[in-house]
Formats: sequence, C-alpha cells, structure tokens
Amino acid sequence: MPQIQLGATLQTGRFIASAREQHLVADATTQRGGPGEGWAAAELLLAALGTCAAAVVQAQARESGGIETLPLRIHIHSEPDPGDSRRYAFISLEFLVPAAHVRQARKWIRTFQQTCPIYNTLAQGTHLRVRISSTRAQIQ
Repeated sequence: MPQIQLGATLQTGRFIASAREQHLVADATTQRGGPGEGWAAAELLLAALGTCAAAVVQAQARESGGIETLPLRIHIHSEPDPGDSRRYAFISLEFLVPAAHVRQARKWIRTFQQTCPIYNTLAQGTHLRVRISSTRAQIQ
C-alpha cells in the first residue's frame, strides 16, 4: 500500500514528500504563507487522479486493443464549492484520444472508473483517520 512521508523544510510553507526513494517538493499556496512555487496540494490530488486514469486507459488499450502506446492527454480541473470553501464543487476529467480510438476509449474509461481506487475514493468518499503522536527526539 502506498505510504508517504512529508516533512517541513527550513523554508516556511515548503515541504518534501517522499515515497520509496522518490522525493517531491510541495508548497503551501501564497495565500497560506507558502512560496507557491512547488506543487500545491490540490495539484497533487488532481495529478494522482490523472496518473491513475492514464495508467488504466493505456493498459486497457494495450491489453484489449493491441495498442502499445496510446497517445493520450487528460485535462483535469476542479472548481471550489461556492457554498463550502473546504470542498470542491466538482472535479472534471477530459480525455483526449485519437479519433480512431474514441469508441474503444469509452470502454477503457469505464474500466478506469470501475477499478481506480483514487477515482472511487473521490467519487464515493472515505473515512479519514487523524492521529497525533509526540517524539522526544528533535524532528529534523
């Protein structure tokens, strides 16, 4: 199961996220006092959804359509909920595929919707657990 470690840097609003041996700079937005140069949390969320979508659709194209590398673009955006600033009103995905593969792509995208845990977590919601722990050692 995926695990992420996130730590603050010495620059206010800048964080290093680590998964396995990979590292990513993520920033708080300027509205939250961060530099706003690195990936923002909302962008990471949309990128995770898009990556899952692209991986599933390309795998389906290869497995069921015999297409080794499907040229694919996905435009993803979200809009804030005007009634609740803590949520998004919606997240939109637009799949751009070659015209010759649109019919097949509908099936591949349905498979993505049925199998991607990120899509289904966002679409159906999930329970979140939060825990606070203390450490005697200084955090570095």
